[in-house]
Amino acid sequence: MVCGSFLYGAFTTSHAGLAQLYFFGGLAGISIVHLWLFHTLLSLSLSDIILTNKKILYVTRSLWFTDMSHDIALNRIKAVEGHREGFLQNIFNYGELWFDTGGSSKKDPHQSIRYAPRPQQWANEIIAAMRKE
Repeated sequence: MVCGSFLYGAFTTSHAGLAQLYFFGGLAGISIVHLWLFHTLLSLSLSDIILTNKKILYVTRSLWFTDMSHDIALNRIKAVEGHREGFLQNIFNYGELWFDTGGSSKKDPHQSIRYAPRPQQWANEIIAAMRKE
């Protein structure tokens, strides 16, 4: 809304210097919002879940800021739950995977994977891997 008001001010003011300031301020604001949205959407797609016969490795990368990996050994996992809550998660088939390692809570970020694609399918594959072990 602020960007729009700057652009509106550029066309309604009679002072030429002020109009240019409003116009470029609004244009800069729109550009920053656009780049932030692009960065956020692209960063969400840079997450990988790797399931081996010994552990689960979850790698999260952001374009410029972070590169984190978490691993959970399969022999430590007691239960796995996949959750999809809300309209968008059900439409786009993503949600949260939560791992019960005995005494962990659902709020522990190292025991859950947010924005996991197809969480119930991943939960079933992890349970199958736990049974093979």
